[in-house]
Amino acid sequence: MGKYDWIFQSNDIAVDILTSEEAVAAIAVVSFSGAYSLANIDVNWLVDILSGFEIFEFYSHAQLWQMVDKLVATAATEGVGALFNAASEVLTDNFTLDGFAAGVSVLIDTENMTIPRPHLRLLKQLQISLEITDAEAEQVMEDVLTAFEVTWDETEANVDENENEEELTPVIPGMNSSTAIYTSPLGNFSLPMPVDMELGGKIQVHDGAVAFTDAQGLFLRIDYYPIPREFHQQIAICGREKYFQTLLYSKYIPQVILANIPDSSVEYSEFCPDIFAGGYFVVMKMPKGSHLCQQNSQGIMVRLNAYRGFLAFDFHQFFYVVTSQFSYTEDESVEDIMQESTILKQEILGFLATIHFH
Repeated sequence: MGKYDWIFQSNDIAVDILTSEEAVAAIAVVSFSGAYSLANIDVNWLVDILSGFEIFEFYSHAQLWQMVDKLVATAATEGVGALFNAASEVLTDNFTLDGFAAGVSVLIDTENMTIPRPHLRLLKQLQISLEITDAEAEQVMEDVLTAFEVTWDETEANVDENENEEELTPVIPGMNSSTAIYTSPLGNFSLPMPVDMELGGKIQVHDGAVAFTDAQGLFLRIDYYPIPREFHQQIAICGREKYFQTLLYSKYIPQVILANIPDSSVEYSEFCPDIFAGGYFVVMKMPKGSHLCQQNSQGIMVRLNAYRGFLAFDFHQFFYVVTSQFSYTEDESVEDIMQESTILKQEILGFLATIHFH
């Protein structure tokens, strides 16, 4: 049984028929409930988010508050799954993406301007249930994150213009006041460090690689290699897809992964022509390959299992492999490798957006 089947596989349906606008707001209520709990919903906060949607521009705060309060009450009495089914029944093509955008909006980590990994799984199930394509979903998430960043920038500007208003502390995606910019020893890239060292974040620097980890499971790594003389010649001979596949399968994976975790296996791969000039993406299953440990039933600390995604590409004079992973216990299982691969790729692309290549 999937984690969110109680929402998206429910056979219940709310008694009241919703309008299209109510259906959009209902998706926000459902998404928040799935990620946190219905009991923790702040109606005023939700109204503030929905008021930024074009479809609600003619609604007063009182009207929106009444709508959201009604939807929360429906979810409480008839079930979150029942509310979702009532919403999905009336969402037409013109409103489906608005509904998905509402779901995305209530799950954003506004301090880091990212969508936390557990929430990506929920959004993937929402996307599937609303029959939204991967391309549409990725565009909506990008648009929502951009809108939040613009709103934050405007808030900062307004504070600067009015010294009497409450002072806000600027938040930069991937950083806080205690972090700094990491620059590679070769000077080929830099980025705001995605971990907080004061809260247990760690950075490990190797020859040609840097990894960022924390106790919550974050694992981000960048491997970089100066491009050899024959690089472009080999691409011209056998093509970018084939050559990148060869580099990963015959060199990187054996030397970096299998040499340390020999039971690892490739579970998914694809060529991504739209990433830089073309990148190659691989997902590996790595038994006991996580940096996190957990105590087993015998009281022994053992490493968790991991799925790790690798995106290989070249830029300027370097060949890069950028990595993200998620960890899981022996009792957990991955139900859909395609879904997990999509999430890993989205995480890597989000991390790439914070890197400045020189």
